[in-house]
Amino acid sequence: MYSDTKAVSRQCEQKLTKILTLRDRVPYNRSHHMEQKKTIREPKQKRSVETRDKIRSAALALFCRDGYYGTTTNAIAKEAGVPLGSLYSYYADKDALFLEILADYNALFVRANEEVLSREDLYRADKRGWMRALIESLIAVHERSRELNREIKILALSRPDIAEIRERNDAVVRKLTLDFFARYQREFAIDDIESAATVSFTFISAVVDYLVFERPEADRKRIIDAAVEGLYRALKA
Repeated sequence: MYSDTKAVSRQCEQKLTKILTLRDRVPYNRSHHMEQKKTIREPKQKRSVETRDKIRSAALALFCRDGYYGTTTNAIAKEAGVPLGSLYSYYADKDALFLEILADYNALFVRANEEVLSREDLYRADKRGWMRALIESLIAVHERSRELNREIKILALSRPDIAEIRERNDAVVRKLTLDFFARYQREFAIDDIESAATVSFTFISAVVDYLVFERPEADRKRIIDAAVEGLYRALKA
């Protein structure tokens, strides 16, 4: 049964392997009802860790394939090949599982931004290359998790808690972008750094979303080239 889960997970962009193993989390306000749901116990032994990972992998595969509302804890346990009681010993419910996967995805997205924004060597050597690296890095994150990302966006339309989590995650990335602009303020022909950071973040996000979800494969390089050139000229001192 778990082999079936692995197959489905590969269709869901290789099970978000990197996401499932990340331990760094984007800090959230724990006062929110949804975010009070944590794993009931943290596995320490190897066998327990493997069981939890099976459950998370199964949940991810089903969330991607059947959607959040089309997935049940019974189905997750069946796909993972574990008793339902075992699932509940690690997670209070389906929400707890989904929010943990969402937190890991958000952490990976923030890390992708941090890694490129901190590349001062690349920025100094080739500003256009640096911009391209940022866009391509974010595309790679989204493409590994395309189905999950779609589900998150759908849920955010009807669930304020998910929308709030998305907004807080975006705020973290906007702050990273603003810090970058502040660090190199003298190199930009812009007085309002905060607005420039917000516009740049929104522009890059729109380009990435378009290329990932609309998937104009034949035009990808041309669109990235145009985006990089437009952003470079807009910011150039």
